[in-house]
Amino acid sequence: MTCTNVFPAPAFWLPSAVRQRRSAYFALVAGIACEEGLPVDLLDAVIAQESGYAARATSHAGAMGMMQIMPGTARELGLHNPFDPAANMRAGARYLRRQIDRFGRVDLALAAYNAGPERRSLKLGLIPGIPETVAYVRIVTTNWSRLAGHRLASASAIDGGERTMVTKGTADNRDVLIAGFDTSW
Repeated sequence: MTCTNVFPAPAFWLPSAVRQRRSAYFALVAGIACEEGLPVDLLDAVIAQESGYAARATSHAGAMGMMQIMPGTARELGLHNPFDPAANMRAGARYLRRQIDRFGRVDLALAAYNAGPERRSLKLGLIPGIPETVAYVRIVTTNWSRLAGHRLASASAIDGGERTMVTKGTADNRDVLIAGFDTSW
């Protein structure tokens, strides 16, 4: 996907207020995704799931901002104001990129983003058996697939663009991941 002239794919499953906030931030999200070498639709799906695009979001565990960055991770990333949307998204995108580079698979990177990268199961190539993490990976990859699928269908209608294949995860979470995504993001 190119980094210019990227518009948000329809996200009918998001509440109206989230869609409005998403629209306001989408150009920034696309630019940051491209800076970090991430698919725009992946970063979009992560932010929508993490905070619903709410810049001042906080979790019961203490995660902050659009990408729900934990205080220790914020310090590690040099994120001084976690409620600054651009700074938070840049730090979160950089952290997600690190997890993708570390684990080599987007599903494991998402699990690490959600549950922390030091989980033993991640080192074994498995998604941790934490219900919240399993659901998080499923929701983000499903929404990423929806967004990318819409974008690819639109591109296909315009210029014969390639289609993408997404594999479904197995019950034991060993095979949950995405095959056939264009790595030229």
